[in-house]
Amino acid sequence: MPSAKSMPYQWPAGSFGRLALTATRLGLLASTVLAQSDSLWQPGLTLAPSVYNTSNVPFQPHAGPNPFDSYLQLTLDYKPVRDLFAQLVQRVPVKLQTRGEAHVTVVTPPEFDRVLKPAGVTMDEVNALAMQSRIQESRFSVECVGRARIPRPASPSVATNEKTEAVLADIVDASMDLEEAVYLAASSDNPLLLRDAPSAALMYASEDKPTAAPLPPYMEVYYVVVSSPDLLALRQRIERLFRTKGGAPGAFRAANFWPHITLGYTDRDLFVEDGIYKDRTTCWKNVVVTDHTLHW
Repeated sequence: MPSAKSMPYQWPAGSFGRLALTATRLGLLASTVLAQSDSLWQPGLTLAPSVYNTSNVPFQPHAGPNPFDSYLQLTLDYKPVRDLFAQLVQRVPVKLQTRGEAHVTVVTPPEFDRVLKPAGVTMDEVNALAMQSRIQESRFSVECVGRARIPRPASPSVATNEKTEAVLADIVDASMDLEEAVYLAASSDNPLLLRDAPSAALMYASEDKPTAAPLPPYMEVYYVVVSSPDLLALRQRIERLFRTKGGAPGAFRAANFWPHITLGYTDRDLFVEDGIYKDRTTCWKNVVVTDHTLHW
């Protein structure tokens, strides 16, 4: 009887078929990974850690008598954000505009104008809470580069434009920039504006106006998604102040907060009023902070 060592190994029935199937699956997996080389977590975008050095940047208060004059922000050093924007424009096929500065909005102009101010909260009080909380030393974490888009509105008819522009004239000041006008139009209760504005009425004055080239089907905005327990805690202090002033429960919610750093956009920035929430669900590309990812 031959020894076990000298006997040839007998492969179980069906083994070669299973091995071939496994190899095929591995090949498909590898090809899928290669095909997704431009996926969310592809390395490439980098952000200098100096973006976290907010304590070196002076606090910038924003308060005034007109709509959209008053809001609260954490001001950032623009240079690292500018460098990230330069990388971004090499990766997207559309032309992007930028504001030329960087910040994280903590209280938006509509929140102050429509909610806090009517309850008797002043920007002096909001800024005092910000200074007590040492806002410029707030810790935050970079999550990703996000992208949001909405369909570009079709050009409305001339008749619709005439009606829409008449309504807009009552609520939008000619001296306002586009973003301020969009905020006001989006918050209007007028059914015509809710249907045709803000984007259509403000972006296209008449369908008779020629365009140099077909416009992209979407309006887009790109931004750095961040998280910050410190800034959320500051909003909670503001919410408590709002409640002590008799503000309606739920009218100002500290948790309704989607902190981000706007990088650039095609036409204008996009807001909550457009149905855009700039959180981790909108992550588009990974961004690597070269030395660390959390500022303490």
